[in-house]
Amino acid sequence: MSSVGRSRSLSLESFSTISSDSSFSSAVDVAPNTRHRLYFFNDTRSVIFQLDDGTQYKVHRYPLSKRSREFAAQYLSDADENAVKRLEGVSRRDFDRFMSLIYPTELGRCDIQTPEEWISILRLAKLWSFEALRVRALAELDNVHCSLVGSATDRIVLSREVDVPHWRLQAFEELCLMEEGPSFADVERLGLYAFFEVARIRENRLKTTTSGSAAFDLREAVLNAGLAPPTSDPEHTRPPSCELPTAQHPAKQPPSTNKTYIDSSTARDGKYPCETWMNGGAREIRIS
Repeated sequence: MSSVGRSRSLSLESFSTISSDSSFSSAVDVAPNTRHRLYFFNDTRSVIFQLDDGTQYKVHRYPLSKRSREFAAQYLSDADENAVKRLEGVSRRDFDRFMSLIYPTELGRCDIQTPEEWISILRLAKLWSFEALRVRALAELDNVHCSLVGSATDRIVLSREVDVPHWRLQAFEELCLMEEGPSFADVERLGLYAFFEVARIRENRLKTTTSGSAAFDLREAVLNAGLAPPTSDPEHTRPPSCELPTAQHPAKQPPSTNKTYIDSSTARDGKYPCETWMNGGAREIRIS
């Protein structure tokens, strides 16, 4: 099992903070235009990057230009080595992690270990078209249990950002199988359309289950609702370590000896499953 599998579960909201426990990150409070203690090389053929907090990085051009033409065209086309390239919206924590793979402190060393750190790599690799790093980060994250990447809502939001369709499909299936539906906070992140479609699928699945009709195809329902695109890679339809929760339907048992269970159906408005019991000589309908 990958070393990231031993990491504890993390919420994606925490990924937006600036602080970091990483060994290669220095102090958070940075004065304007402060040189980074590790990634400021006094060599020729270099480029200077500056983050929103004023931290500056001076690194070799070649490793960056070799690995991404898009990044080279956007940031390395200027031959002036003293020109400062601003990376707006990029956190110091994420960029430090990214730099640690491009310019390792020791040959062959990888400082990226946790799911949170690999998500940083995945985000910037997708943003700047570093395909080899994107594939590596995705492989590392697919090898850990999905809960370590975040909740179902976390994975949906992240999959939209970094374009990982199989995460979205699996996470929406998971949402539709949960005992409780999405929270108000989830609705804000998922959007109203996704929220109402999840609610509709959950209701239809419950109707099918309680009526005893044909099996409900959850994956088809999610795809037909447009919540996730179909994936062309069968190996990435569902990571093996992220099995969906199994809906349990135990046999009905009467609450007392003088009541007899008759059948299951739905209420007249078609919204709520109900059960019919005989309580002595009276018929009793209970909404479940």
